[in-house]
Amino acid sequence: MIIDREREINAFDPEEYWTIKLDLNHDGETFETSFYGKDGKKMELKSEEDAQSVLDTIDDTFKVIDVTKKERKRNASLPFTTSSLQQDAARKLNFRAKKTMMLAQQLYEGKDLGKKEGTVGLITYMRTDSTRISDLAKTEAKEYIESTFGEEYVASQKQKEKKSANAQDAHEAIRPTSALRDPASLKPYLSRDQLRLYKLIWERLIASQMAPAVLDTVKIDVESNGMIFRANGSTVKFPGFMKVYIESKDDDIEDTNQEKEGLLPPLEVDDTVTFETIEPKQHFTQPPPRYTEARLVRAMEELGIGRPSTYAPTLDTIQRRGYVVLEEKKFLPTELGELVIEMIDEYFNDFITVQFTADMETLLDSIEHKEVEWTEVVAPIYRSFEKRLKRAEEEIEKIEVKDEPAGIDCEVCGSPMVIKMGRYGKFMACSNFPNCTNTKPVQVEIGVPCPNCKDGQIVERRSKKGRLFYGCSNYPECEFVSWDKPVAKPCPVCDS
Repeated sequence: MIIDREREINAFDPEEYWTIKLDLNHDGETFETSFYGKDGKKMELKSEEDAQSVLDTIDDTFKVIDVTKKERKRNASLPFTTSSLQQDAARKLNFRAKKTMMLAQQLYEGKDLGKKEGTVGLITYMRTDSTRISDLAKTEAKEYIESTFGEEYVASQKQKEKKSANAQDAHEAIRPTSALRDPASLKPYLSRDQLRLYKLIWERLIASQMAPAVLDTVKIDVESNGMIFRANGSTVKFPGFMKVYIESKDDDIEDTNQEKEGLLPPLEVDDTVTFETIEPKQHFTQPPPRYTEARLVRAMEELGIGRPSTYAPTLDTIQRRGYVVLEEKKFLPTELGELVIEMIDEYFNDFITVQFTADMETLLDSIEHKEVEWTEVVAPIYRSFEKRLKRAEEEIEKIEVKDEPAGIDCEVCGSPMVIKMGRYGKFMACSNFPNCTNTKPVQVEIGVPCPNCKDGQIVERRSKKGRLFYGCSNYPECEFVSWDKPVAKPCPVCDS
C-alpha cells in the first residue's frame, strides 16, 4: 500500500487552478468571500486568464442575492475502537501506534490507586473493533454529565452504535472502567503519558453520551455583473458534547466546504456591500498524501485487512525490517522495501493484493463460524502457493544486488570504495572487506552550506533508530546537527 501510494505520487501530473478571495464591507464590518461561479452556476478557474476575466468583470459594489440560515446538529463520535484510538492518539498526542498500545496495556492491567482502592484496571480491553458500551457505563456517564454540566447536556436519545462489516464485536469499546473516575483524580497515580491517553479515552466516552452540538450556519451569496462570491459562517448555539471533546482530523486534509467559525454581518437580500481588497491566487492540485500512521491504520480498517491486535505490530514490523522509514511523520519506502515488493510482485503477485488479504480475513471468519471447512479454503490457495514458492526458490537465488563503484578511494587502505545496499538504503564500503571494514554514508546534499564551519555542506543523515536529521559533511571535524531541515536563507534579525 505504501509503495503503491508512492507510485501514484510519482506518476501524478499537477493541474493548475486559481482562487479569488474578496474582502467586502457592510456598515464598517469586513467579511471574507470566495469566488463561487457565474450566473448562478459553479465555475472553476483553471488559468490566470479565467481569473483575470472575473477581475475585469466585477465592480466596486456587490449586491446580496441570497442569504441562507440553518440550524445544524453535530453528533459526537462513538467511543474508541483500537483503530480510532490509534488514529486520535497519533493526531492529538503525537503517539506512535506502538506507544499507544503499550500505554493502553498498562492502563488495562491496572495501576495502584492507594490504600482506598488498591490496584485497579482503568480501561476495558484495548483490542476491539466494537463501539458497544455496557448499560452500567452509560448510567455512570449520564450521572457525571448531569452533575457537571446539567440535564440539558445528556443525550436525549440512544446514539446508534456503528458496527463495521468486519467487526467481530467480541469486546466492548475502549472506555474507562468507571466514567466517574475522572482524569484529575488519577493525576497522582499515572505518568504524564498514561494520564494523557486515559484523558483521551475518558473524554471520548463522556462526549459520546452527551447531547449533539447545535450550530447556527449562514451562507451569503453576493453578485457583481453575474460573478458570484460566497461567504460561509457558523456560530455555536449550544456546545453539547463539544464542551468535552472534538475529534481531530488528519493534518493535511482540508474540508473546503466547511463553514468558517465566526459571525457574518446581518445581511438581507438586495443589501449592497462594498469592495475592500481582492486576492487572486494560483494553486496546483496535489498528489495523494503519503500515509501517516493514523491514515494507514484507517485505510487498513476501511479495506478490511488486519485486526485490532495486528495494526500496531504491522506498522512496527515494516519499520524494523527497514522496508519503510518515517519522514516528517509520513511513511516513505526504502530501496530495500521497493526491491522486496518488486521480487514478490514477480513471483507472488496474487497473494500481495489488498483484495486477497481482505478476502482471506473473511474466509478465516467463515471457518471460525463453522460455515466452511478449513481444508476447502486452504487447499486451493496452498496448491497455487506451493508451485510459486518452488519456482521462486529456484530463481530468486540467482538475483544478486551488485555493488556500484563509488568513484572514490578508501582513505584507510586506498582500495576503491563501493556503494552497497543496507537496511536503511545505500551506503559506501571498502571493496577490500573483510580486510578493511571502513564504511561511510552516501551523503545527500540539500544545497545549504554549513553555518558552523562555512566550508562544509549540510547533508542528510540517519540516527541509529532510522530517524532523519541534518549534519555537516565535515563531521567529525564539524559537529553541526539539526533535526529540522535548514534552508539557505539567513535570519533577517540576527543573520543566523
